[in-house]
Amino acid sequence: MRSTHALRALGLASLVAIGGISLQPSVASAADPVANTTTTNITARTTLTIRQRIVKIALAQRYDQYVAGGIGPDTFDCSGLVRYVYRQAGVSRFLGGGHSARMMYLWGVSHHLTSRTHPRLGDVAVWGRGSHVGIYIGNGRVISALNPRQDIRVTGVYALGDPFTAYIHVRLP
Repeated sequence: MRSTHALRALGLASLVAIGGISLQPSVASAADPVANTTTTNITARTTLTIRQRIVKIALAQRYDQYVAGGIGPDTFDCSGLVRYVYRQAGVSRFLGGGHSARMMYLWGVSHHLTSRTHPRLGDVAVWGRGSHVGIYIGNGRVISALNPRQDIRVTGVYALGDPFTAYIHVRLP
């Protein structure tokens, strides 16, 4: 059986390994008179990038219900999910094309933002030349609103019935 200290160290090491975690020593100041300057307290502070925030918000919608024309917060169609996530992340202005998957794809093409390679977290994945869209979450996986039987699910990029078309490499700050 592991001690409490060993478990805490293992948990902290796991958080650091995942990424987005920084370790900073606690420093006494007038604003924080409780901090002890003779010992260093290590605190974990999570700082998510915009792309990580998009993925986190998207994953929180897993298993929500698919409804044609759904735009959230509990029911979505494919483009409604993408729009909702970008809006919640505060970056909807960086993704054009309106509500439909086809218009998002055409917007990406017209702005030279599409390719079939090198996706980044939060990029929009397109299938069937705009018949379906989802959000790239890393490791060859996407999250998308599939249909009334499957709802919102994580799948592989190439696991869907329609052929994969491209990623829209959204230019996020």
